[in-house]
Amino acid sequence: MILAIDDDISIRMLLQKILGASYTVEATPDVVGAFAWLADGNMPDLIICDVNLPGMGGIEFLANMRRSGLYRNVPVIMLSGMPQEEAAKASVAQGANAYFEKPFDPVSLLATVSQYFAVK
Repeated sequence: MILAIDDDISIRMLLQKILGASYTVEATPDVVGAFAWLADGNMPDLIICDVNLPGMGGIEFLANMRRSGLYRNVPVIMLSGMPQEEAAKASVAQGANAYFEKPFDPVSLLATVSQYFAVK
């Protein structure tokens, strides 16, 4: 199960299309929706999260996941719509497993995602 968090509906739809053929994808536009989904007892195998989200940003969400006893080991791939070297560095510093700038190459993203499922 992949949890995808992005405020851009076209990105959520793209992630569901390219990943949905091989994986179950739950998509939400913000961190509030992500926390609600997690609070319902769901456990993702992987999280894909946009850096720039309304309210709590993606890097802060990532920091919360890494402090959590339950979710700290869930792989997280961060996405950003702007070339932000600082966001990439902050994502890695908070424990992101990978970082992609939008527009991302769907084949590369799928290859990266498949690596985390192959490890299981």
